[in-house]
Amino acid sequence: MAGGRSAAGLAAWWLACVVALDVLQRDGVELLTRRIRSGARLLEEVFSTRALAAPWSLCPMTVDLAAGRGWLECWTEQLKRSSAR
Repeated sequence: MAGGRSAAGLAAWWLACVVALDVLQRDGVELLTRRIRSGARLLEEVFSTRALAAPWSLCPMTVDLAAGRGWLECWTEQLKRSSAR
């Protein structure tokens, strides 16, 4: 329980997000030894070839901790506003 709320109650209130940072395997080939930027390019390719649209979203990538925190704070605020509607 978080602040008196159950996990089920929190799940009903907050939207869930899955963030994929890399491609670990493709067409049966393990890609764990490749650089992360290579995986990011593969994610871009998947979005492009499959014409993925909402609710899918391709997010930017950075190794800058401050930039990443800023993005997450911004997205969190957007989720809060959309949940309040």
